[in-house]
Formats: sequence, C-alpha cells, structure tokens
Amino acid sequence: MGGALLIAAVLWVVPTCPAHPARQGHVSSGLVGDVDGDGRPDRVVVRVVYSAPPHCALHLVVVPGRGRPLVAPLRPPALDRDGVRTAGWPRVVWLATIDGRPGAEIAFTDHLGASTAFLGVFTVRRHALVRMRVPRQDDVFPISPGTYFGGADCVGGLVVSTTGELERSRVIVDRRFFRVVGTAFRLVRARHYRLRALGHRFPELAYGEPAFSRC
Repeated sequence: MGGALLIAAVLWVVPTCPAHPARQGHVSSGLVGDVDGDGRPDRVVVRVVYSAPPHCALHLVVVPGRGRPLVAPLRPPALDRDGVRTAGWPRVVWLATIDGRPGAEIAFTDHLGASTAFLGVFTVRRHALVRMRVPRQDDVFPISPGTYFGGADCVGGLVVSTTGELERSRVIVDRRFFRVVGTAFRLVRARHYRLRALGHRFPELAYGEPAFSRC
C-alpha cells in the first residue's frame, strides 16, 4: 500500500505532456491565411502548455477551414521551463507562398539570439505539418536589422538568405540562393562580397520588411 501511495504521489507531481495539444494551453501567437491550399482561411497558432515538460510544451497548430487540426511539436534549442514561460518564442511571424504550390508556408521564430531572430519554415503536405530543411544553416534563416545583418526573401524564382557584418571599414556580405525541392531548400549557389557600404543592393535586407514578403 505504501509503495502504491508513493508512486501515486510521484505521478501527481511529475509534469506530463499535453494529451490534446491542438486544444490545450495558451495561444502565444497566431495568423490567419490559407496554408493547406483549399482556398479557405486557416488559423495558425503556437500553443504553449506552461505546466508541461519543455520538450513537449510547445506546438504549432493549424485549425483548418474544414477538417481536423494539424499539429507539430516545436523544440527550440536550450529552452528550459522558465524559458518556456518568459522567452516569447517560438512565434508565428509570417505566411508566404514560398514553394509556388497552393497554400502558404508558415514562417516562425524558432529561437532568438542577442540581436538576431532565427526563422524556421513549415509547410503542409498530405494533411500534415512538415518542417522544411535548410542545409548549412541548421534549418533556420537568420534575420536581423542590427550590426549583424540578416534577411531572407524570394528573388528571381529562388529563395535567398543573406547575412552581413561590419568588419573595420568594410561590410562583409554572404548570400545563399536556394531552390525549393519537395520540403527542403536546396542550395544552388553562394556569393561573397566585401563592400564599402551596404546601400540598397540587397532587397532582402531592407529595413522594416518582413522575411519572405516578396514571395
């Protein structure tokens, strides 16, 4: 009897993963748009269950215009329980048609650095949410308007991810161009620049423009 009571007490205090993540928890961010390609508006949100363990506290949820909700776990790096409560991310930040197929892709803040947001992208395939892969960039696009620059957008039918930083009297810029193949961004070419000034040469670095706004 004593052992059973002890096990019951332990189960009582150990946090558990949400059984119904599409309905449980607090909605931390959300947008409305057609992401499954059926022409109906869908609600896209991040749900957080503060009482759950960090590895299962966060979920991306799509509530479609018709049918069952789509759910995908979000596991940002190095986020403990206190971080889940206070970080303010992951967040849904933009819906954009990146791959040219019906239905927008979902850009979300995977995690934040000191001055940089790292965006991940989800897409809907066969009634499921799929994280799109970004080779050589840990599956994220760095976005920053500060001393360390970062931006992502569509240019000439490709997706471009650009980073830059000040180095003495020069601006060092790296651009990577990707083609969407299935659910991955395939690198097709890269360019490196050493410039005296950034100017307006790279539209994906335009201040105040959201990522993927030209897609």
